[in-house]
Amino acid sequence: MSHLAARRFPDTVTRRRRGEPSRNEHGEYVPGQVTETALRASVQPLSLEDADMQGGVQVSHRLNCYVPGAGELQAAVGDDAPADRVIVDGEEFVVETSQSWRGSHTRAVLLREP
Repeated sequence: MSHLAARRFPDTVTRRRRGEPSRNEHGEYVPGQVTETALRASVQPLSLEDADMQGGVQVSHRLNCYVPGAGELQAAVGDDAPADRVIVDGEEFVVETSQSWRGSHTRAVLLREP
């Protein structure tokens, strides 16, 4: 397993991840509890080369975020597993896409929702 130097991740972000939903004693849907975790990160602007769309304004609402460890930031996988939310400099973003490198790091594209 490869260990990346801490200096590669000079920023700190807060991940908000919702746990598994459940049903109460009346059978009513209860959303999972949200847990917050501080993560070391490298947050960078998303360049036009990284974007799969056209337009400057849209790119300004997206960031690249790299964190050590595979699976640390997760995009949505259907209705049962909502995407992680990430707080960067006081602003909330949703994980739009994520890709993990086993034993190394996760790269995520973060989208700031209006």
